[in-house]
Amino acid sequence: MSSPPTEELVRHWESEQECLRQQVVEDDTEDWQRSPSFSGLERVGGVDLSFIKGDEVNACAQLVVLSYPDLKVS
Repeated sequence: MSSPPTEELVRHWESEQECLRQQVVEDDTEDWQRSPSFSGLERVGGVDLSFIKGDEVNACAQLVVLSYPDLKVS
């Protein structure tokens, strides 16, 4: 069983999270998003990549595409 992260590591993670939070773009930035013919999103996707501890070559990746806005697997 691994030990919990140190307070210093948690503070580092919180600092990184705050930096990322400040980079979030909440407004439409592309011309096609403002086009009258754009009727909205139909699908959204997400990716997760997990590295295997001690293995510098292999990783596990997962991609999921969901319908929007009901978020059912497409």
